[in-house]
Amino acid sequence: MNNDINLLITRPKKDLAKLAKKLKMLRMFAMAFLFLIASTSIILFIFISTSPLPALKQQENTALINLATLHTRMGKLLLVQDQMKDISLITTKRTTFDMTYTEISSVLPDGMQLESFRITKQAVSLSLSSSALSDIDAYLTSLKDLAEKKKLFSSVTLSGFALNKQLNKYIFFVELATGAK
Repeated sequence: MNNDINLLITRPKKDLAKLAKKLKMLRMFAMAFLFLIASTSIILFIFISTSPLPALKQQENTALINLATLHTRMGKLLLVQDQMKDISLITTKRTTFDMTYTEISSVLPDGMQLESFRITKQAVSLSLSSSALSDIDAYLTSLKDLAEKKKLFSSVTLSGFALNKQLNKYIFFVELATGAK
């Protein structure tokens, strides 16, 4: 066979030494780059696993869930608060019927009975009965004193008077003007 046929290109040994040196440098650079990437990945993993970020995310999610459940409660609370404000406004403006009844019945003498009681914003109508005229006089005087003090009503009017002979009782009707409009 022929020795001159060489399919491989032969290079001088000087070039081969240069190429081997470059290859060695390239391998070292690749190893250093690989070591740098591996160490950076390990450091980032340690930072992420020790960082408070996952705990903060969990706290944020918990807070959002709590706010979502409290949102409906806050809406209901605001609605109730608004209704309470409206109720307090109404109660301050309304006529105090219980005070009127208490005041009228507190001056009622023992021998007298309250037969009927009708109250509106403008007036209080009473129907009373008694067996003694002195009780009627005492009650009308008490009502007149209350009207002069302008405590609950402004005027007292005797609107009717009758005698029931069968029961031996005097029946009288009184109108008390409250002064409200």
